[in-house]
Amino acid sequence: MAGVQMRTAEAAQRSAVVELCAALRGELQAGRQPAAAFIEAVWCRPELRDLAYAFSIPDPERDEPAMLAAAARRPGREGLAALGACWRAAERHGVPLTGAVCGIEDGLRAEQQRRQNLAAELSGVRTTVALLGVLPAFGLALGSALGTNPIHVLLTRPAGQACLLAGCLLELIGLRWTDRLVDSVDHRRNGSRADDPLRRWARRALLVGRRK
Repeated sequence: MAGVQMRTAEAAQRSAVVELCAALRGELQAGRQPAAAFIEAVWCRPELRDLAYAFSIPDPERDEPAMLAAAARRPGREGLAALGACWRAAERHGVPLTGAVCGIEDGLRAEQQRRQNLAAELSGVRTTVALLGVLPAFGLALGSALGTNPIHVLLTRPAGQACLLAGCLLELIGLRWTDRLVDSVDHRRNGSRADDPLRRWARRALLVGRRK
């Protein structure tokens, strides 16, 4: 249950970062400076309200890219790291931030679609595991329907009680094991490829700035 809640919270954070990039792109195209554009755009999603409050506090020594890099450590906000790198390039080398934000938004949307496809594939596996988990109960019901009364044997006979205990333990171990296998596939695929499009755009922005 906790794992499902964590995945849901991370997905909400990723969606919020995508919407932030879309709003920031619109503000930059309207001619706003990056700091003012970000402060205006970050209020678009309540999931980023803490970031909005942090940026709205007047501070002449505030380092926006560093704040974005720090915020990117929170699960689901990894895309902010690429935004911070492009922002840093724009400050140091005069790289246009609008094009970089468009690229980051496209990369985030592509990554979001890939995650949704992976989640759909793994949901089928989880459904299969859940069905396999209820098969023992189906077997008991079928045995009772045939008149063998397996529940009485499991609850009253020493051998039945031992089989019941062993079966429950094996059932729990099997469900836990398969759940960890599915989660490991999910984390491995997402972790290995999650930020590739974003890192490419950040590196491209830095390279363009250095050439200038």
